[in-house]
Amino acid sequence: MIGLWLRDLQTSLPGENVYVGTDIVESYFPPKSRWPSNFTLQIQSITKKWPKAFEESFDLVHQRFALPAAGKDGVRDALHGLVSLVKPGGWIQFVEADHSIFTGPAMGELFKLVEEVFGAMNVGHDHAKDVKGMLEEEGLEVVEERIVDVPLGAKNPSPDMGRKSAIAFAMGADGIVGAARRTSNELLLWYETERVLDTSTCTFSQERLDSLMSRIERELKEEGGIHRLYIVWGRRPFA
Repeated sequence: MIGLWLRDLQTSLPGENVYVGTDIVESYFPPKSRWPSNFTLQIQSITKKWPKAFEESFDLVHQRFALPAAGKDGVRDALHGLVSLVKPGGWIQFVEADHSIFTGPAMGELFKLVEEVFGAMNVGHDHAKDVKGMLEEEGLEVVEERIVDVPLGAKNPSPDMGRKSAIAFAMGADGIVGAARRTSNELLLWYETERVLDTSTCTFSQERLDSLMSRIERELKEEGGIHRLYIVWGRRPFA
């Protein structure tokens, strides 16, 4: 749900700042009664032009797991649009997943399925390693990259966080499996674009898909896994 990261940020910063969160559908927003007074949540796609008033107006822009939504041909334009929101001297941060790293066979199968489903959508699944270079090409300064392996399930040293991480990861995995179940005769309009999902190229049999979720859940519970993230940030030059 959108707003959780903003609320965490708010509690860590002093002063009266203004926080703006965006997503593509209003159903992702928490109830308005729960919005702090200095919060604004609104519908906005990274593939669309941002409001003129937003240009060069933010001290910090944070975006995670969203670049695939721009499609393979729109990633650089989407990233450029996000950079344009940052004030001179302000910062931008991206978080993207690396699906090439896994610890067990079920996780490996899932990440292969991610590649196939995203490929059918004509979107990239592997932008994480490219973000640093793209920010440098945008002219940002002090561009840094940190790679974090998030421990899932049994690999997490905290039993409570292990349980929660396994549940959260399984929810995302279930969405990927659900998309792959669709036949080539079913059309999935993805986000607000006219991109169509054609799963006729999926190499996973129905039997393999039927068993994948239970194998992922068992693997996370018994062995655990990791989810590798690339966290990349940079500063827009001062005027």
